[in-house]
Amino acid sequence: MLAEKNMSEKNKIDINPGILFSTREYFKMQPSEVAANLAIELPIYLEWEKNGKDIPFRKVIELSKLFKRQ
Repeated sequence: MLAEKNMSEKNKIDINPGILFSTREYFKMQPSEVAANLAIELPIYLEWEKNGKDIPFRKVIELSKLFKRQ
């Protein structure tokens, strides 16, 4: 179990929050739509847009697919 926790912590990355905001705006999506597509709570997505910290890598992959940036 500890190994799984350490592995998940290592798989978090930081990205430029401005990119999240501008890409979402470009696709004319509301934050709630993005959060729903990622199956996360809205406050979590809003925090990512605010600071860009500790985003799970698998969610970054999902974001790239959602925003067609694969």
